[in-house]
Amino acid sequence: RIKGIDRPVIATPMPTVSGITVMLDSGANSNSKPKHLVQGALMGSEYAKLLLGKENPTVGLLNIGEEATKGNDVVLATYPILEGMKTINFKGNIEGRDIPKGAVDVVVCDGFVGNVVL
Repeated sequence: RIKGIDRPVIATPMPTVSGITVMLDSGANSNSKPKHLVQGALMGSEYAKLLLGKENPTVGLLNIGEEATKGNDVVLATYPILEGMKTINFKGNIEGRDIPKGAVDVVVCDGFVGNVVL
């Protein structure tokens, strides 16, 4: 158990052209707040380190565009928090088309979006 995590998520390993990417949440929580997405980024980073052998896993926030100014209120509020964190390797927003390309090691989204991606 990771201290400070409020609730579990569903983590889904996804095949990409460059290996495996883990996406979370894949359906456990459809009403996530920014703090939950941040917690997902932390859990996903640990997953990628421990189970995928990534030394410094990259993290992307799934969104409708790469720009930091796009997205719904939750994603817009989450972006600057992730950007300011020193404990994860945040690469910014990614789009759904970037997942199969292996753009990042960890994809963070709420459970509704993650389930739709699947």
